[in-house]
Amino acid sequence: RNSLSKAVSSLRQQLSFPECNGSVLYADKFYVGLIPEFVSTDVAYFDAQLKMAYSALSTKERISHLIEAVKVYQGELLPEFYDDWIETEKLRRSEQFEAAVQEIVNFHERTGDLMQALHYARLATKVEPFSEIACERVMRLLLAVGQPTEALREFQAFSNRLKQRFGQDAKFLSPRLCSLKEQ
Repeated sequence: RNSLSKAVSSLRQQLSFPECNGSVLYADKFYVGLIPEFVSTDVAYFDAQLKMAYSALSTKERISHLIEAVKVYQGELLPEFYDDWIETEKLRRSEQFEAAVQEIVNFHERTGDLMQALHYARLATKVEPFSEIACERVMRLLLAVGQPTEALREFQAFSNRLKQRFGQDAKFLSPRLCSLKEQ
């Protein structure tokens, strides 16, 4: 108990800023945490942008907020930590990112801007390098803009990533990609 009290006191001093009239740390007998009004995180910004996107009144406004959310997404949440709640959040955040990218790509495809669609599709493969859906989207767009050689390169790069990480290449793990590769 004494060690915890010393640690909290030390943290209060280290996390003390004039803008927040003291420390950004809140602590009582049962809880230690950061005061949300004084702390911003990429996760909170991501959530806020998604919330604004889903309550937007126009498609343009919605896409604008989705783009902001996608820009701030850094990949897997807390990659070095493992706990049930973290695993659930990792999956949820990844699915939210995937859905946002898909909507952005669909929007750009509908408006005929395939290069912008391709840009966001490629961004997804950088953030989610083992996503079959992301790779398939990039390959499909590359074929649509007349770049079959690049589509094949994308497949080979994805296959190499899978082989390095999981010991199997895309031929065994992704029959849909293999059929797209043949196109």
